[in-house]
Amino acid sequence: MSGLQAVSATLAASTDPVQTVTVTCPSGTELVSAAGSITGALGNATIDDAFPDVARNRVTVTAMVTDPPYATAWRPTAVAYCADDMPGLEWVDARSPYDPRDKAATATCPSNKKLVGTGWSTEDAMGNVLVTGVVPKNGDTTHAADSVTVSAYEESAFVDDAWGVTAFAACATPLTGQRVAVTSTGFDAVDPKLIGVACDPGEVATGGGVSLLAGPAAIGNVVVDDLLPSNLDSGNPPTATNLAAYVEDSPPGDNWTLKVFTLCADG
Repeated sequence: MSGLQAVSATLAASTDPVQTVTVTCPSGTELVSAAGSITGALGNATIDDAFPDVARNRVTVTAMVTDPPYATAWRPTAVAYCADDMPGLEWVDARSPYDPRDKAATATCPSNKKLVGTGWSTEDAMGNVLVTGVVPKNGDTTHAADSVTVSAYEESAFVDDAWGVTAFAACATPLTGQRVAVTSTGFDAVDPKLIGVACDPGEVATGGGVSLLAGPAAIGNVVVDDLLPSNLDSGNPPTATNLAAYVEDSPPGDNWTLKVFTLCADG
């Protein structure tokens, strides 16, 4: 692996209830992971998709206001992790059932490869579904993950319509020192919550993830606002993942916690 970097594109702020932005990896690099963020919505918009468009080597982020109208201008940012050479890179996806229930989908790497990046998309959610988890699985602080589970919940005001979620896993030949760094906030009613976790010195971050755990009154009522790498648009490799989440309809009436994951490997 060489030339790892994270690049972004951001829309001009507006009050449009649905906003989409796309960022393309630099020429000569390949897409390794997808992420995104929202600025100015403060829990009133959700990232429906951080879609890794592998054929076009780009990431498209679609964000939607959860309870329109929302009169304040806001804007989404799309983020692509890109590398010159990721050995054995391939993308795997898995789609959930299409129905009106809360759900999850798990994309699993081939047995000879490990997880280096993630992405997600929803179908027919229209801002009424909150992605609460993009979780690397079967890895820990000394071992690489081999899959990613994307989970989503209907927000409290959603009508009983069918929808779906897709998990995307970027998989590659195992990298030296590959592992998952993780940390969590407290389990309380603090709003918003912001947290980050860095790789060790000498390591780089190939992707990131998030998990939101909440009591019954807060499930479907907390929005992941930011999933962002460090060193964004600097040309230098990312080394950390930073998260922010907001209560959509304050107060949540329950405690919740935010967990952040960084996919690390030797630089």
